[in-house]
Amino acid sequence: APTFTPTPRPTTRPPSPTPTVTTVVAAAAPVLLEPPEGQEVTGATTFVWAWTGYLATDQAFEVHVWQEGASEHRTAAGAGDQSAVAGRWHQRIDISQTGAVRAGGPGAYWWTVVLVRTAPYQVLGAEATPRRLTVK
Repeated sequence: APTFTPTPRPTTRPPSPTPTVTTVVAAAAPVLLEPPEGQEVTGATTFVWAWTGYLATDQAFEVHVWQEGASEHRTAAGAGDQSAVAGRWHQRIDISQTGAVRAGGPGAYWWTVVLVRTAPYQVLGAEATPRRLTVK
C-alpha cells in the first residue's frame, strides 16, 4: 500500500518588499546681500541674496525675520514674489507687516534666507548667515 509523506512547510518567510527611501541633498546656504548689516528699514524693503543653484517647481526661498533675543525665526512673506537675475534673488516685503514686527514693534531684528520644499514642506538647506537690521 502507498504511504503518505507530508510536504514540509517552509520555515522562512518570503522576502518583504524593500521600502523606498528618498534622500534630500542639502543645498548650499544663500549669501545675504541687501539690506546690509545694521541697516535701518521701514515699510517696503527689498531683500537680496545670492544663490547659484536651480529651483525645482516645488522649491522656494523663505525670508525669515525675528526680533533680537527671540529664538523663533518667523517667515516674513510667502515665496510668490521672488525673482532672480544672474544668481541674485530679490523679494520685496513690507517689513512693518511681517508677523515678527507686528508683534514686536520697532527695534533690533535679524533676517536670513533658507531654501525650502513647498509641498510637502521641508527645509532643504542651511540658513544664510543672519544679518541684523533695525526697524523704525
